[in-house]
Amino acid sequence: MIPRMILSMMNDVSLSNLFFPSLFSPLNLPILLFFFQSPQVWGGNYASYVKTRQDYEKNQMTRYKKEQDDMKHLLDFIRSCGTYANLRKQADSKQKIIDKMIEAGLTEKPVPDPQYQFR
Repeated sequence: MIPRMILSMMNDVSLSNLFFPSLFSPLNLPILLFFFQSPQVWGGNYASYVKTRQDYEKNQMTRYKKEQDDMKHLLDFIRSCGTYANLRKQADSKQKIIDKMIEAGLTEKPVPDPQYQFR
C-alpha cells in the first residue's frame, strides 16, 4: 500500500502513471520476455510491443500451419505409394524433403500466455 502522505504530496501525478509507468511513459524501454527459456527482446513502448507481438504470433501461426500442411501432404503421398517400384523413388525423394525440413528446424506452435486468477 502507498502511504497516504505520499499520495497527498502527488497532486499532478495520476495513480495509473504510478502503477503502470510503461503504459504512459514517452520513454521507449525494451521489454524482455522469456519463452521456453529463451529471452526475446521487444523494443518500443507497450503499445508497439502489443502490436508487434500480435503480428509476430500471427505470422508464426501461419508458418506453423503451412509446415504442418506440407508435412501431412508429403506423408500422405509416401503412404499412398506403398511398394510400387515406379513410385518408390518419388516417395524416397519426398522423405528427403521431410528430413531436410526437420533438420532445418520446424516452427513452434505459438502458445498463449498463461492466465492467472487470484481469489
